[in-house]
Order: sequence, then structure tokens, then C-alpha cells
Amino acid sequence: MKNELFTARLVLAPLNANDWPFYLALRQNPDVMKYMAEIDNEDGIRQSFERLLNQEPGCYFIIREQHNPQAVGDIGLNINRLVPDAAAVGYSLLPHVRGKGYAYEALSAVCQFALNLPGIKKISALALRENQASIQLLEKVGFRCEIVTKESYLLNGHYYDDCEYRLYEENFRPLQPHSHP
Repeated sequence: MKNELFTARLVLAPLNANDWPFYLALRQNPDVMKYMAEIDNEDGIRQSFERLLNQEPGCYFIIREQHNPQAVGDIGLNINRLVPDAAAVGYSLLPHVRGKGYAYEALSAVCQFALNLPGIKKISALALRENQASIQLLEKVGFRCEIVTKESYLLNGHYYDDCEYRLYEENFRPLQPHSHP
């Protein structure tokens, strides 16, 4: 599962050891981490990076513009070993590229990839209720909120409602060629 994925404007390349400086910068960016997790120290971030490098089953991609080698985000797909028909997805983008439709393109490509894998029938994603941009993105691709757990996620001293979204094959709305929001 270590292939590159392509969209009209993006290349999603499997994570490799050379991506460490970008991954570290992404995970230390307060705007990126605002709704994800507290910013860890460099050793903790390095451990997370090493786990992702060796993640099986599943895959983790660095998002790049096709005509620019600079990374602009990441997106991961985790196959659940205990529930073999399920996968989970998570993503983040640098603030300066938000609003260009890149997250939509990347999420659509990864969902299409996942739903074409043998046995995968559903994909889940988590979003804090306050993260409306992520919720709108998930819904645009066809995810539906199935569970809201009130004040269950403690982040930087504040409790947030955690929303679990699921995408089933029949609800998937793939990116149409050359359509950019």
C-alpha cells in the first residue's frame, strides 16, 4: 500500500524518512494542532513519526502540490485489524494553503483508494464540534455524524464535544475530475 496517489493538483506520496523536518514543523504549528492535540515535545513527535513510517496495515501520505515539491499537509489511513472492513482517516494542512480545496482533493483520493481495497466497507473520522471546517469537509465527501460524545476530549485545558463520522461506500461522493471548490 505504498503507492503515490494523484489528483488534478496534488501528489500524495508515502511518508519517508526525509519528511521528518516537515512533520516536526507541522506538529509544532499551533494553528495546525488547534483541534488535534496538545503540542508534544520533539521526542514525542519523533516517536509518532517513527510509528507512522512503519505503519502496517494502512498508509500515511505527505500532500504536495504537483508542481511544487514543498509539502503542504498530511493525510493518514489506518486499517483496523480488529474490524477488518473498517478504516480511519485523519488529515492536516498548513494554514497558508487552506481554502484552496486541497483537503477535499486529498480526502476524496484517500477515501477512493480505501474503498477500493479488498474488504473495506466504511471509513471513520473524528472531528471536534468546534472544528467546523473539518466537519464541512467530511460532510462534503459523504461522511455522516454517527456519534457525538459530549465534553469528552480535553485539549489545552478545555473540554470539547467529539464527533465520530463514518463514510459508507454508498454515501461516498467522489471528487469529480477538474472540480475544485
